[in-house]
Amino acid sequence: MSDKMIVTPDSPAVKAENYCKEFNIRTQAEAEKALSNVDSLYRQSSRFYGDYGNDPELDVYYNQLDADFAAQEFKQTAQNAVEKFKSGEFPKPEWDEEKEEEDNHPQPNDALPVKARDDSPSGTGNTLGKIVGQAPQGANPPHEANAAVIPETAQEKGIWNGLKKMAGELGDAAVDKAKQTGQDLATPEGWDQVEQAKGVGKAASNAGVGMAEMAIKGGMLNSSREAEESARALDFWGKVFGNKEAEKHAEVIGEIADAGRTNANAFNLDEYKMTLDTPGQRLGDLVFEIGTFFSPKSVASAMGAMSKTSTVTKMAEAGAIGAVAKKTTSATKAAETGGAGAKVKGKSTDTPEAKPQKEPVKDDATPSNKKDGNDNGLSTKEGDPVDMATGDFLQVWPVLAIPGLLPLNLNRTYRSTANLHGLFGPKWADDWSLQLVIAQGEVHYTHTDGVVYDFATPDNKVLSRNRHLPHCLLTGELTGELYLTDRRSQLTYHFSEASGSTRKLSAITDRRQNRIDFIYDKHARLIKVERHDSLRLILHYHQNGQLHTLDMQEIRDDQTIEQRLLTCQYDSHGYLSECDAFQHNHLWHEYDQQGRMTRWHDTDQTDLTITYDERGRVLSTTSPSGYWHDRFRYDDHARITTYLDGEGGETRYHYDPNGLVIREVDPLGRITRRQWRGSLLMWESDPLGQMTAFEYNPDGALTEVKLPTGDTFAYDYDEHGQLTESTLPTGERWQWHYDEQGNLTALTNPLGHKEEYQYGLHGELRQRLLPDGRQWHYAYDEHQRLAAVMTPDGETTGLELDALGRLRRFTDALKQETRYQYSPDHASLINGSLNEITLADGVTQKLEYDSEHRIATVTDGEGRTTRYTYGAFDLLTQVTRPDGTTLRFGYDRLTRLNSVIASTGETYRYERDAAGQIIRETDFTGRTLTYQYDKLGRRTHTLYPDGQQLRWHYSAAGLLLKQESWQPAENQLVLKDTTTYAYNQRYQLVKATNADAIVEYEYDKTTGLSTCERINGREIIREWDTLTGRPVSESVDGNTLHFGYNPMGALNHFQLNQHAPLTFQHDVLGRETVRESANGFILASRYTATGLLAHQSAGQATQFFRETLAQNDPYFPPQATAVNRSWQYDRAHNVRVIDDSRWGQTRYRYNAN
Repeated sequence: MSDKMIVTPDSPAVKAENYCKEFNIRTQAEAEKALSNVDSLYRQSSRFYGDYGNDPELDVYYNQLDADFAAQEFKQTAQNAVEKFKSGEFPKPEWDEEKEEEDNHPQPNDALPVKARDDSPSGTGNTLGKIVGQAPQGANPPHEANAAVIPETAQEKGIWNGLKKMAGELGDAAVDKAKQTGQDLATPEGWDQVEQAKGVGKAASNAGVGMAEMAIKGGMLNSSREAEESARALDFWGKVFGNKEAEKHAEVIGEIADAGRTNANAFNLDEYKMTLDTPGQRLGDLVFEIGTFFSPKSVASAMGAMSKTSTVTKMAEAGAIGAVAKKTTSATKAAETGGAGAKVKGKSTDTPEAKPQKEPVKDDATPSNKKDGNDNGLSTKEGDPVDMATGDFLQVWPVLAIPGLLPLNLNRTYRSTANLHGLFGPKWADDWSLQLVIAQGEVHYTHTDGVVYDFATPDNKVLSRNRHLPHCLLTGELTGELYLTDRRSQLTYHFSEASGSTRKLSAITDRRQNRIDFIYDKHARLIKVERHDSLRLILHYHQNGQLHTLDMQEIRDDQTIEQRLLTCQYDSHGYLSECDAFQHNHLWHEYDQQGRMTRWHDTDQTDLTITYDERGRVLSTTSPSGYWHDRFRYDDHARITTYLDGEGGETRYHYDPNGLVIREVDPLGRITRRQWRGSLLMWESDPLGQMTAFEYNPDGALTEVKLPTGDTFAYDYDEHGQLTESTLPTGERWQWHYDEQGNLTALTNPLGHKEEYQYGLHGELRQRLLPDGRQWHYAYDEHQRLAAVMTPDGETTGLELDALGRLRRFTDALKQETRYQYSPDHASLINGSLNEITLADGVTQKLEYDSEHRIATVTDGEGRTTRYTYGAFDLLTQVTRPDGTTLRFGYDRLTRLNSVIASTGETYRYERDAAGQIIRETDFTGRTLTYQYDKLGRRTHTLYPDGQQLRWHYSAAGLLLKQESWQPAENQLVLKDTTTYAYNQRYQLVKATNADAIVEYEYDKTTGLSTCERINGREIIREWDTLTGRPVSESVDGNTLHFGYNPMGALNHFQLNQHAPLTFQHDVLGRETVRESANGFILASRYTATGLLAHQSAGQATQFFRETLAQNDPYFPPQATAVNRSWQYDRAHNVRVIDDSRWGQTRYRYNAN
């Protein structure tokens, strides 16, 4: 009979017992007293993890649903404890035994003692600072002792702030009412008692509905909590006993729990609540709030609050006076006005000693949380692609990208469910259609991807931030120019082009006097884009106002050169139907009457058809090529999208109300969880449950990354949002320094070594100074394009770039030129457009492209051509070598490589699991390797054709800890070899051990460079130059090699012990020209114009040899006493002939490939 394991979950009885132990509750009276103060007691319990939204450090680990669950469960536990005292189950006999054994428990007169807390600035809430001790027990017997002091509730702690805030709200309501009715608040007639009474009545009714709503919500939360506990127990049971059905049930119940939490959070009874129609009624609602604030146990007391006119009216009058004063005077300090966020003067707000934190960055911007749409960069996408939260068919196509000190970019974005509109007509957004729409008290900003963010603007002077776009700050004046500063890109967007209440994008600037201007015609159409370096773009429109063409104008040799970059056509409904981009592809789009894209295709085989539901969400995608035959299912109630891919995989995505994925279940059942605050990822948990947490500043810049191992990376920024410091888990710090224009002027490494930079007027890098004193210099042409680079040894390399940033000519330090020509038909951003290269030796290489701007042929200097063939979705399907032999490639329905077929018909195959991991690999000979992976996708097992197995084991940090080799023997596997690995705190390998050897490494604690390598006890000792990171010596068995370098970092000598050193000389291109020993040996090397070895001479360093070497005659290389060898090449740079003074001549011939 096998042993059985009994799994006992944390039952309500156990929780109640732990609750009584924690608070030393030993009688029914104490339990009832605790229940009446359960809210304040909960905040002192071990179950309390912090207020959601008030503690950024704790908030990353759980959300509001978790907080609600914990509070509700604690209350239920308190109630259960009372019931158990009533039934006689409590107190338990062993509690008295514990009392006798230990004399340090609180005595009877210390009812409901509160343990001293070190995670709050005020200890228990009553005492400033940290409680470190308690007074001894008094001599009075329990019945004569003073009643136990109950800690203040959250309401009591903030009573005066709450009263001041309510007074201010009362005043605001009164002022609103006075504005609408023209009443004089300075007279008694200015207060409408009838409307106030109506407001109190409606508020009382709403309070009743609210209580019912809370009760139902609590029941739903409890049900979800119980379901979650059941799922955990089932999952544990299944894992212990290998019961897969139990694990499946656990997953289903877990999803039910998730759905229950979601439903509870979304549940409300708003349709049963009465609307407050007038300012007077809203004032009455606040009066009701005051009444319930004073006596929350009795709603009737709120109804009687109207009779307390001497108190309430005075509060409202005071608030009204303050509200009016706020409109006419400058803002006073929060502590003096009693506004939201006010603090009591003198009260400590220091961080607790146990949790030291940096002073939070103050954010003076007016916040807003409103947005309409989904950020493309944060969306989770599958298929061709489809947004997994919104169901949008999503396309983002680059249109143009012109490099420069201030790059000029244009992209277009389509979303099937969104109501977008920009340069490319309806349903399309773009980078140049940014705009601000001024409304009452707020400004609506349309971003590059069409998402609309609201910025609160209560005053004419604007300083506002949307928490979903925290890195952007809106400033300026509503009656003047408005600016949106992106602190990530360090760019400012200007909005001064007014069209009614709309402000269009008028300019983009950086902090280095670089500028792009957007110019409009009288119809508010964008007609010209100009950059400060004289680059100009001209836009032309159809008669109906739709964008037709876009041309680039450039001044070259005092002539205007024009290049068409874009041509657009539209269908009969005004939707973009054809877009031919010079720097990208030529594409076509088809739509239904609602503007939903039903098909798109290119000039070749790419062709996709899309179907939708009634809300514009993608139901399926298909293509004639067989790729991306995907389906999508939506559960709106549970907020789950299921992706059914063309290979049979099923992935489920759970998302939050902001359209961000919070739970992802892949086809293998592996679960990844995420938590967001606004648009910021707060933590992510991998399928093993390992959590990585993130923290941010008010700009949304990452300030901390905490890995599952506990290692933390920290980042600091300056007032402009630029990174100034990075702290590694080891405590090492990197520092960045900037000038007033935001240029990086210095970079300091953890050793204190500083690399410095200098810039020109427009932020172009002019000089780079390395820590060891070496300098690099840079020069630019009149268009501020890089034209020359001067190296530390004084040599210069020249460059010539065109307006699109393409290299036209390269001149090396020997004045040898390489020239580049480009296709006149396109300037593809993906594959390039280079069609001819003329090398310094005169050899020409050519490239050709197909209709999709993909490389179709490459021809070398001998005229041999290699051809490339593509299928749908730009997949390479065949390579044809010059001799006609081919190599073909196959893909699965998700465009993943699954086969390579040689000309002989032999096939190399890859097989994948449902998650896309390669599980079998069969080579051209038919031998198969099989792979297995862990939940994080790390390879754990390889099975070889002969039965041998390799297995790998990893640490929590993902480091390889052990490799095992297993061999089959007599129908079983035998462990033949094990290699183990150990690491230091930097995760550097310090030891590798197997049966044959022990390899060990030691590192410098400051630099992290390897100082010692030990193999079975035999050591190699290394020394390093900390300024350059280059080795200066290496010692083994008592022998030492010393190394030296030239200014370019090339090895110029090395010496063994005290022997004569071997020295090296290099030409201006860094190629070795002379290798020489003081004992008389010399080796000289010469090269072709393209850097191929042309001649070598070796032997004694005679006077004649040195003279011919100094003459440097390209036609007469120096002749040495020992060996003279030369090389000849064909125009494809293959070796054809080698002439050797000892071995004679060797010739080489090649096939067509």
